[in-house]
Amino acid sequence: MRVDARIRSHVLSIVAAAGVAAATRWVLRRAWTAGTGREPPDNPAEPGVTWQAAIAWGAASGVAAGIARILAHRLTAAAEA
Repeated sequence: MRVDARIRSHVLSIVAAAGVAAATRWVLRRAWTAGTGREPPDNPAEPGVTWQAAIAWGAASGVAAGIARILAHRLTAAAEA
């Protein structure tokens, strides 16, 4: 692989990851608000945030981040093929 192709691949990976991350965050926050009627907890340690809400938001965020990472890798691989 030439240096130019490696650089192009790296830049493409960064752009894909940033785009997928922004879209995932937007979708996750909208889904949480629609499902609970409240904004998601920005800081789980804040007073007033229940354990259930903190754990549920953490789990949902983790799953969404994992899916976003896979999606970004697949998009990058498809674009390079």
